[in-house]
Amino acid sequence: MDITIEPLGDLAIRVCFGEGISERIHKRIHQFTSMLDVSKIHGIVEWVPDTLIRFTEVSLDEAQSLYFKRRSLLKRLALAAK
Repeated sequence: MDITIEPLGDLAIRVCFGEGISERIHKRIHQFTSMLDVSKIHGIVEWVPDTLIRFTEVSLDEAQSLYFKRRSLLKRLALAAK
């Protein structure tokens, strides 16, 4: 399953869990957001899972320059979600 992580505006990141809508993607998004809740990553203030559109939006409280730092952390969590 391909996971893409991209900037969304100035202070958000979109984590996309593949193409289409499926039960597997739905479960991975929910596991990912649960992991975000437990991880308490500095700079992440909220997330909005959208299981109908297969992605999670993650809002940051700092400048977009943090995108690349947060991207690697989010990628690891997303890959760990099964």
